[in-house]
Amino acid sequence: MLRGSLTLLMRSIRADALTRQAHVGRIGAVALILFLLVSAQFESDNVGAPGLRFFERLSYLGVGLIALAAIGHFSTAITEEKEEGTLGLLLLADLSPISVLLGKSTNRILSSWLLFVGQFPFALLALTLGGITTLQIAAVYVSLAAYLFLLANLALLVSVCVKKSTEAMAVTALLLICLHFLPSALQSAVVSLIDSGQLNSHGLAENLSSTLAGISEQASVISELQRIFDFENEVHLLNVQVVGSLLGGLVCFGLAWWRFSYVVWAPDVAEPAQARTINQANRWVNLVARPWKYALAWKDFHFIAGGPTLLAAKLLGFPALVFAVLYFHEWVRTTTQLSPWQFLQGSFAIIFMAELLVYSSLLFQTEKRNGTLSTVMLLPTSAFRISSAKFLGCLIGSIPTIIACLILFQIDLDGRWTPVRLQGLFHNPATTSVIVLTCVIVITCQLTMLCSLIANWAALPMAMAIMLVLATVLFPILSGLMYLLEEQRQPEYAKLGPVIYVTAVLSLGLQFEIGRRLNALAGRS
Repeated sequence: MLRGSLTLLMRSIRADALTRQAHVGRIGAVALILFLLVSAQFESDNVGAPGLRFFERLSYLGVGLIALAAIGHFSTAITEEKEEGTLGLLLLADLSPISVLLGKSTNRILSSWLLFVGQFPFALLALTLGGITTLQIAAVYVSLAAYLFLLANLALLVSVCVKKSTEAMAVTALLLICLHFLPSALQSAVVSLIDSGQLNSHGLAENLSSTLAGISEQASVISELQRIFDFENEVHLLNVQVVGSLLGGLVCFGLAWWRFSYVVWAPDVAEPAQARTINQANRWVNLVARPWKYALAWKDFHFIAGGPTLLAAKLLGFPALVFAVLYFHEWVRTTTQLSPWQFLQGSFAIIFMAELLVYSSLLFQTEKRNGTLSTVMLLPTSAFRISSAKFLGCLIGSIPTIIACLILFQIDLDGRWTPVRLQGLFHNPATTSVIVLTCVIVITCQLTMLCSLIANWAALPMAMAIMLVLATVLFPILSGLMYLLEEQRQPEYAKLGPVIYVTAVLSLGLQFEIGRRLNALAGRS
């Protein structure tokens, strides 16, 4: 029985050992460590304990990559089989539910752990820089491995319970946000309400929020890494975070096994998901009109950006959101420690960035999955103009969000109308942050479009992971160049020159690769 349960797992491990992508990923992980080591060596003259700083940067990067892997890689373990309708074929092979789970999920955990195994000998080179011990390095990798085990099995449970990969990624992302931020946010909100006199101190709400925050702080991988890097604390390989993560992962795997035993026999999971069609009964809800002169923009406005229905919902919902925040301004100020206008500016900026990233991930995904990309590429125009027309259709759906952002960012924190003037714009400290954030969003959107042409699922998490690695690599270089320009007393716009230059070079390279990939998928290569 055990041998039969491990058959698919062994087959998946052997197949992973023969793939080029797995070895390229491990080599890339080692190359990243060596690059960060060289960067830490150059900074060693200005920074105390460079080995500790290097490993802190690497550890927090690992936490971010693990979270993104849980959203994009582990959460699609079962949903991809549901969408393709291949679970029935696995049942025909006389595979038990636990063998399917082991073969589809556990092999991904083992291959990810191999990245840590490959990194560990090179990470020990941080000892030569000073400021860190071998026990600290080993404890960091044990904590990261346990955190990976927890998130992978949590994503597996979500993948078993939902039907589509997009839903699984969204639910996993929501659970990660709740896991990391909900207890502390709840405690902060309760403390603020107690300070304002709306809640009694030492009540049930305060005790419950304090207990949840304490448990979260003990089991948090971020808190554990901070304890490991603090020399005043004694380092242990087995601690509350490691044991809690392993037990939580086992519980999630057990729940996934129990749920999958029922889901795998459901009749609808053996059939591939069908594309949604519009019939006469529900056509009025979508308000699909005749095509415009620019048909590609029309198509993506209706089928990606939501069409007139979502556009009307934004036109009605955004003013209602502004009115609600201003009406409950005291509660917003007490709970978030932000002014109402500050809260609105941040909220609409996040909404707009989320819309851009979602549009970028869906821009070519439908054509690629349905096999119609070659038909689109037969149009007598360039790949760049096709991409621009499709993205323009999506931006039309974001017109209410763009207008809201332009209006709100003309208002100061006290609600006074203060239009932004071009004169002295670069002397404003916020301008640098806005320009850098814009460059990051531009590169991330193009990376997401490229990843959607490479992978069938999880284009957005993959692009964010690549962007996180790029930021880790480029940040020391760009910050050093900006520091040199500042020492030479260059104006503010000159200090942003390296960021804009790198953004332009990366954009040109990404546009070229997107066009090449489109032509290759369409059969033009």
